[in-house]
Amino acid sequence: MESSAQKRILVAEDSKSQARILADTLSRNGYAVTLAEDGLTGLYKLMETKPHLVISDVWMPRMNGYEFCRTVKSDKDLRNVPVILLTSMSDTEDIVRGLEAGADYYITKPYDKSILLAKVDLILSGIVPSATGDTRTPVEIKTNGKVHSVFLEPQKVVNFLLSTYENLLSQNRDLTHTKIELKRLNDHLEERVREKTGYLEKEIAERKKTQDALMESERRYRSIFENAVEGIFQSAPEGRFINMNPAFVRMLGHGSFQEAYEGIDDISIRFYVNPDDRARFMEKLEQQGIISEFETRVYKKDKNIIWVSINAHTVRDKKGNILYYEGTVEDITESKKTEAALKKSFEYLRKTLDGTVKALATTIEIRDPYTAGHQRRVAQLACAITKEMGFSEDAMEGMQVMGFLHDIGKIVVPAEILSKPGALNELEFNMIKAHAQVGYNILQGIEFPWPVNDVVLQHHERLNGSGYPQGLTKENIIVEARILAVADVVESMASHRPYRPALGMDRALEEIMQKKGILYDEDVVDACARLFNERGFKLE
Repeated sequence: MESSAQKRILVAEDSKSQARILADTLSRNGYAVTLAEDGLTGLYKLMETKPHLVISDVWMPRMNGYEFCRTVKSDKDLRNVPVILLTSMSDTEDIVRGLEAGADYYITKPYDKSILLAKVDLILSGIVPSATGDTRTPVEIKTNGKVHSVFLEPQKVVNFLLSTYENLLSQNRDLTHTKIELKRLNDHLEERVREKTGYLEKEIAERKKTQDALMESERRYRSIFENAVEGIFQSAPEGRFINMNPAFVRMLGHGSFQEAYEGIDDISIRFYVNPDDRARFMEKLEQQGIISEFETRVYKKDKNIIWVSINAHTVRDKKGNILYYEGTVEDITESKKTEAALKKSFEYLRKTLDGTVKALATTIEIRDPYTAGHQRRVAQLACAITKEMGFSEDAMEGMQVMGFLHDIGKIVVPAEILSKPGALNELEFNMIKAHAQVGYNILQGIEFPWPVNDVVLQHHERLNGSGYPQGLTKENIIVEARILAVADVVESMASHRPYRPALGMDRALEEIMQKKGILYDEDVVDACARLFNERGFKLE
């Protein structure tokens, strides 16, 4: 049996800090460690180092842990290398996907170093048997009330149960430690409460004994009022300030409270820029008795305008009559300017995104002149269907981006195949079909606010599973991809192609209606048909 110093371990982890911690832990225990920042790099280093064990994070750029594991297990020379996935115990989907990808073990994050080392030692010592490639059997894994059906080798079922038990045992130890710590803190808190209670009782007794204590309390309040950074005010129900602290006086550009009192004889028109804001403020205050972060514009002494945020409450007497309103005021003018600048920046970024998307679409159309305008018209129709189905404006914006980019993967298809006037042979058609996966890979590193990557991957999927590249069915195809699929088919059939003349809109609508519920989503088809038959919609 080889010693640990002779055992090689490949660690695939995109976080440099976590990769270094894991590598140091393993190296100190005599293992030779090779690091890879993602699954794709891991494959290259796997061939070079031929490790005895692979430890991989799940979420990594370029190639994630599932793809990495699946690739390793599909290679006849590498399939017997044990793979440990680092995942989250709370995310059942991660665990199931890892098992389906062929992972031998999993360890939850954050992990206990001693548990990780014990697992590595057992695996590499041969005490824990590895999967042997036995015939897979169906296994149901039930967690959080949800059943997952997967096909696994018998040994991997055992490994899964052992991993689950070990992780739960570790979490139980952590929970026990937490309970002990909480009890200690609770005991300490009770002691502090007793101390504070005693102090308050003593303070109350002292205040009752002497007038000096009352005067001191008044002095402290006055100090807070006078020295507070935020504005503090009291106003009468009839609409006039009856008290303002120096910070509020300075905020409004006055030299003294008396000057402010004389200058602001009617809050509605001398203080508020929009008198309706005063009305809304009073309405909320009367209904709720308190108001928080009420933002409005107000006048300064020199008639310049600033933004303020007001917090206020109603002060009443014992009979419930309103005495006055009291609250604080904060100048938020700079925050509003920053907010406006951020909004402008966001709009600029949106325009940049739109321009970039259209430029990418144009790149494809330049290579395939016969389908010039296809992506734009698909986007136009897909957006119209999205609106007809009652989706939000944001969803329509996302659909426009998806429409323009859905064929981005065709950038790798030779131009002579794209513009071939005759029928495609099997190889050529397979190259065309690969554009969905290629497009997904191209866009995978871009964080869109919509599921653009998934739509690009799924827009050729069909409800009955006859589509490509994954053969997804029904609800497994996201609704945006179902919308784009119908828009793509209608535009393609209604337009000229190198291998045939345009079939016309009537033939295109007949196609989707005949195969509604079989290939295409019923709601999407109905919405598309209404656009042309009832709304007078036309492709431009």
